[in-house]
This record gives sequence, structure tokens and C-alpha cells, in this order.
Amino acid sequence: MKNNIKVSVIIPVYNAEKYLNQCLSSVINQTIGDIEIICVNDGSKDKSLNVLHSFAQKDDRIKVIDKENGGAASARNCAMKVAEGEYVLFVDSDDFVEPNLCQTVYDKAVNTNADIVLFNADFYNPNTGKFGTVNWLLNREYLPNSEVFNRSDLSNQFFMSVSGGPCNKLFRRQFIVDNGIDFPIMPSLEDVPFVYTAMALANRITYVDEILEHYRRNANGDNLVSKIDLHPERIFDSFRILKNRLTEAGIYEEIKYAFLNRAAVDFVDQFLYTIKNPHVANYFRFYLSRFASYEFGFRDMPREEFVKAHTYNKLQELYKSDEYYKDLSKDTIPEISVIVPVYNAELYLWECINSILRQSFKNFELILVDDGSTDNSLKILQMYEKLDCRIKVMTQKNKFAGAARNLGISVARGKYMQFLD
Repeated sequence: MKNNIKVSVIIPVYNAEKYLNQCLSSVINQTIGDIEIICVNDGSKDKSLNVLHSFAQKDDRIKVIDKENGGAASARNCAMKVAEGEYVLFVDSDDFVEPNLCQTVYDKAVNTNADIVLFNADFYNPNTGKFGTVNWLLNREYLPNSEVFNRSDLSNQFFMSVSGGPCNKLFRRQFIVDNGIDFPIMPSLEDVPFVYTAMALANRITYVDEILEHYRRNANGDNLVSKIDLHPERIFDSFRILKNRLTEAGIYEEIKYAFLNRAAVDFVDQFLYTIKNPHVANYFRFYLSRFASYEFGFRDMPREEFVKAHTYNKLQELYKSDEYYKDLSKDTIPEISVIVPVYNAELYLWECINSILRQSFKNFELILVDDGSTDNSLKILQMYEKLDCRIKVMTQKNKFAGAARNLGISVARGKYMQFLD
């Protein structure tokens, strides 16, 4: 590999055989030649690794790393350890880029001595062959007029200026290394802590308001949406990590409202637009209103500090719809014990539990007995247990519904009992 590498292009790869040709072709044909391309095969089960080796044989700028599956965060961190470029660019294996991407953002970085260069992107629908633009990947409304800026220049809208994904940004590699910024190991939404921590710590940020990358959308039957429906709580974990990192860096209080605005918008948007299963959305509404709103501090945030009035108003609606919860106490002796044996019911649990929690009569306890489920049932039960003080989760090895009901009876406190499947 040549010295003086200007840009390290990092591409995590998992079962992307179908798209790799277009992705890699767009990267190797950049108008700037001094780049390295680090492809991390993250335990693909298709022929992705073969495609990578085929390209690497023809272009010595390509470095292939083969590792066990650990997720996109693990793959990107692995690549960062061997990257040698002055700047780092992340590209997803199912996306493709414009031929002048690296040259344009590198020149902008050098000319402005930037730690981070933001740029625009659009979405590509492979079913129609059409491109669609959105305003939130690079939101010009919230960017300053100055060419270079940092956290002190944008106040509450700082994190609103750009999406939390890493792929439409160029990072100075030494800046990332010196500040010890990495992707937290989690199954999804790991990019939010990385991107916004980097932005918060950067002294010089600039941007190119030009579409230079194309994100493939709905290529795999909307996999991201299905993951969010299965794991709606991950967005809270992601922002907890970000808050901890900002706190450890000693800057959280300085940009507290910038953080809260980004978190509030993302939480509300996930509830309104991203979650497709209405029963999962109802759980998410419960959690956001009863816990996250207090944990993150939205309820104490003055109205005038919200960048978007829509977000503030929607949060108030959620709080109002759940006011009855504040009167509940785990010390209240229930009139009714509702006992539900559960075995591999992850597809139906959201609807079942939500229907119970919406009862007009509220002085009951809900005893959920997991009968040795091998799917995600227990995880869902435990999520609900944190949500409502009337819920108690019991577990046992698979002994069938009768034994599960008996276990529920043994801990029931209600005057009456009711059984549901």
C-alpha cells in the first residue's frame, strides 16, 4: 500500500453479495487515487467474501479482513485499527457513491482544516430505479451561514443539522483516535453515539451541500424496520450511551438541550413513523411516557428550548394519555390477579399485554409466567415488567400451561383470579 493515503474507505460487509459489485465499483473508480479500501467481511454466509477477494486481486488498494459475525459496529472498529488514511469515510455495502465523493470531501477538509466534513445523500429504490431526496440527512435549515462551525455555534439545533448515521460524513482519523471514539457494540443504532460524540468534540466542522452518496432503501424487505419492531428499546440504549460519553467528556451540560432535542425528535419519530406494528408502538408509547420522559429530562425541559414545536406538543399528548399511571403503586393490594402462561408467543404478546394494561379497571396485578420459551418471549415480558409496577414475571423450565398457572397462583395476591392465554 502506498504511503500518504488521503482517505480510508471502510466498508462493513454482511451477506451483501447482491450489491457489492455496484458498491465496490463506485469506490474504486473515484477521481482521487490515493485511497485505501478496507472491506470487513463480518461472517457472511453468502458469496460476499468471494466477491471481495475477486476485487482485491484486481486492485491493490483493497484490503480484505475476514472475521466472525459481530455486527456493523465490530466490523467498523476492526477496520479503524488498521486504517492509515488521513481521513476516514464509511460506506455501507449495499450503497454506492458518486465518483467525485472522496476528492470533493477531502479537498473541503484540507481547505478548511476540518475534523469532520458533512455532505448530502439521497435514497435509491432498487425496485423503481428512482432516487428520492430528504431534508434530514443534511438539514440546511439548521446549519450556520459560516463555512466552519462547532458545538458552540448552533446551540439547541446542533445535533439537528445532520442525521446520526456515519456514512455521509468524512472524519479526520487522528481526531477519532486521539479522542478514543469508537462504535459501541450493540446490534443496531450504534452509529448515533459515534457520530454525535465526534461532532460534539470536533473543533472544526464543515459541510458540502451536494448529493454524493446513494442509500439503498427497501432492498431487503425493510429489514431495519423489522428490527426496530422486534427491539423498540434499542433507541433508548443508544442515547443513554451518547449521554454517558458526553458526560464523561465534561460537555453534557453545555449541550444538554442539543442532546435532548435530538433524542426527543428521534423518539417521537420512531413512535409515529418507524414502528409498523401498532401493538409495539403502544408499548413504546408507554415506555416513553412513563420512563424515558423522566430519565432523559423531557418533562423538565422548558417549552422554549424545544427546536420543534411539533415534538413538544406530541410529547404532551403522550403524557396526557397516560396520566392514570401516576396513581398506581406496587404496594396496592390488587382486587384481581390476572395470570398468563407464556410459551413461544413473541408474535402475540404485544397485543395480549397491551389489551390488559388498557383495562378501565386498574386495580389488578398481571402475573406473566414464561414456560421455558425459546424465542424472545421472556425478553418481551421483562421489558413490560420494567414498564408497569403491576406486572410480575415468573420463569420456569418447560412444564406446560398447567404448571405455569400453578406457579402464578402461588404468588397471586388478588381477591379474585383470572386466567388468559
